[in-house]
Amino acid sequence: MRKLNFIFILSLFISASTAQTSDQFYDAGYTKMEAQNYSGAIEDFTHSIKLNPKNLDAYYNRATAKYYLNDLKGAIEDYGFAIQIDPKIADLFYARGGVKHSVRDYQGAIKDFDTAIKLNPKESGYYSVRGNVKNDLKDIDGALADYSKGIETDPESWDLYFNRGHLKYVLHRYDEAIVDLNKAAELNSKSAEVFNTLGNTKYALNDSKGAIDAFNKSIQLDPTNANVYYTKGLVGANAGEPENAIRDYTMAISIQPNFANAFLNRGIEKAKIEKFQEAIVDFDQALKIKPDWAMAYFNRGLAKIFAGLKEQGCLDLKKAVPLGDTDAVKAIEQYCK
Repeated sequence: MRKLNFIFILSLFISASTAQTSDQFYDAGYTKMEAQNYSGAIEDFTHSIKLNPKNLDAYYNRATAKYYLNDLKGAIEDYGFAIQIDPKIADLFYARGGVKHSVRDYQGAIKDFDTAIKLNPKESGYYSVRGNVKNDLKDIDGALADYSKGIETDPESWDLYFNRGHLKYVLHRYDEAIVDLNKAAELNSKSAEVFNTLGNTKYALNDSKGAIDAFNKSIQLDPTNANVYYTKGLVGANAGEPENAIRDYTMAISIQPNFANAFLNRGIEKAKIEKFQEAIVDFDQALKIKPDWAMAYFNRGLAKIFAGLKEQGCLDLKKAVPLGDTDAVKAIEQYCK
């Protein structure tokens, strides 16, 4: 699920520093932050803090720099120091809660987001991130309630519609999910992720045309997502369009060369149009990636039998049986007597 960004590089606060040299170190650190020189920024912010221990901005930005360097414990500590200086700034709790979420301190994250919401109940993003944490805790009702409260606070927030729609999709509440995802797409027509989820939802509702249209839009926005091509291939296969499915599986493989499922399914579609030798090659590749894959042995066995390689095909079917493929037993009885 998409996580809202909770870290800001830009300073959110204006503090009155007592020492000019502290300001100079802070400014130097801020410049290094913008240049993504996080280690140098931390050094300067530390000097600034030594000269002015009440420099809230320095703590805040040092925490952010530590976050980018994956010093999550240090980031949490620095946000805590900033909170001690001014415990009434909601965004400090929001930022610290986000890092706590990253380290899977879910209860600590919720506590911080609760405080952020108490301090600023009109910020819709706070409800979104708290909903994400509740979702991770399997508090589905709580997550949905937070997404809905965020939408009530800001009806133009596409992220909240997307998060709620995505969760409803996961819950198989597809008709409800479609409403939210359509609204998310209306508010943000540039999100490949929204159209991908919309395509998956329409596919689940057996709306093949709608799913293909949504996947095409997702691909137009981000042509590097192999999973979108793969799922689009599944739609084509289920619609009885093997050539289209093969094309999409091929695109998925070109992006992700070790995409075992794409090789398997492309082989199945090639077998459907009696390109058995090409299908065997795809099943070979699938088994190189997943050597104990019963389904790949089963399909390769049938392809070999139909290609006139009965003995080899029956050997593959027999390999599939101990791997748990019950259909292979029936195929052996039919083709290998």
